[in-house]
Amino acid sequence: MLGGCFSEYHRAEGRTGRAGALGAEAWPVVDIEPLRKVGRSTPREIRSVAPAPGSSDATLPPPDYTVEHNNLDPGGLLRVWSTAPEDDQLLAKFTDDLFGGFNPNAAYLTPRVLADPTMAEDIAAAHKRAAMPDSLLRSKGLVPATMEADVMLRKGISIQLPAEQTGARAGLVVYLTSIIPNKYEASVVNELRERGWAVLSIEADTRLRVPADPADLARIPGLQAQVEADSEALDAMIRDTEPGEALKAWSDPALQRRRTEIIKHQTQTMIEIHRIRKGRLECCDEESGRAAGIVLAGAVDELIGDHAMAASAAVRYLQQYRPDLPVRPLVLIGFSAGALSAPAVSARLAADGFPANAAVLVGGGADLSTILRETELVGSSIPIQCGDKPVSGRVWKALNETYQGHTRLDPLKTAPLMAEMPVLQVHAAWDSVVPAKTGRRLYELLGRPDRIDYSLGHVSMFYKLPGVRGRIADWVESHVVRDGRPADKLEP
Repeated sequence: MLGGCFSEYHRAEGRTGRAGALGAEAWPVVDIEPLRKVGRSTPREIRSVAPAPGSSDATLPPPDYTVEHNNLDPGGLLRVWSTAPEDDQLLAKFTDDLFGGFNPNAAYLTPRVLADPTMAEDIAAAHKRAAMPDSLLRSKGLVPATMEADVMLRKGISIQLPAEQTGARAGLVVYLTSIIPNKYEASVVNELRERGWAVLSIEADTRLRVPADPADLARIPGLQAQVEADSEALDAMIRDTEPGEALKAWSDPALQRRRTEIIKHQTQTMIEIHRIRKGRLECCDEESGRAAGIVLAGAVDELIGDHAMAASAAVRYLQQYRPDLPVRPLVLIGFSAGALSAPAVSARLAADGFPANAAVLVGGGADLSTILRETELVGSSIPIQCGDKPVSGRVWKALNETYQGHTRLDPLKTAPLMAEMPVLQVHAAWDSVVPAKTGRRLYELLGRPDRIDYSLGHVSMFYKLPGVRGRIADWVESHVVRDGRPADKLEP
């Protein structure tokens, strides 16, 4: 038993070696040409203000971002930035409290993300904000900048590169976060950090989209207009209020009720826009079910492939530009959504010359078609329907079998490549977010590795992670470092 009566530790037998690699044909082919223009147009310094027209003596503040690296590779565009030290301190406290310390200083932009309709909308919103009058800035000879470069810089897969290191490092941890990085998973990562490991953090990308109904897409402009109208209504509630009367106005019960109604309506409208954009798989017979399986496999592989390419680009950056950091030995740690992409990340790293020495997978599973259909995580499923009804068992079987036959990067195909690598799986027996049966299937595909098995659900398991952080770190170091030497330097 481990960490209380809710967990049990199972040891694997005879698992040694390294991860395998996928062939080049398994990886989605992407067109990076649209990213060249983005890279060329990225300025070295990005500010939220600019000199007002005709103001030659305005003093610009320090840049909000200084772009230190801007490089295109076969999968996407990696950009690394720094911010003002005081901004770093404020963000560090904020992210420690809210996201377990995840504070991006790099992003990997891919064609898939660049083509996402929210990109253009965010840029349009940035231009709209810049057009709003600001008398305080004007008095200093400044005006708001459009911050289009800021929007473009931060889009993509968010990455936190390690701070500059002093002294010897034990190795590199590639930390693949859950959908929302949190203090529970961060406690495990921080335990390794405190033991001398450098940590490269990569946020889970969950922007999975399948084709949307054209009729639904046609509704989006009208829905967006409703969102704008709600924002205008909220602004109008206090726009003409005297400064000293604003707090009194907001405390008025009738005004509070009206404000709550508007925010609720706006939120529901934004959720509807997100639902439409995410798309749906319409299938009413076996033929359309098989077609939907092919579409879903392509969408999943593109999403996971982007994540894997981002991890490889970040590790390659560290090897080339950060002599203070070793990239060997290398350990993968994935949580929830990060654990779903970890086997493909492992395969990509191996193909690019950075094979992982060990891996820890927390709350993962195999077969994303089943996970997306059965998850209880609100907003994460992809509708698979015939009209407004669930598909029949016969249609689902056709879809699922086709998906399994066509996917290349689902853990169904990539987890077996880790079957000889030291792996620790942390599994929740009652998981309904990543359905427990998919976690059990992952266990078999991995070759029955070491496992911590919780008799809990997904979220409850995360609450227990701080209690086993030391044991997980001990497991990592027992499989990677012996006698003070990296395991990959030892004789077999």
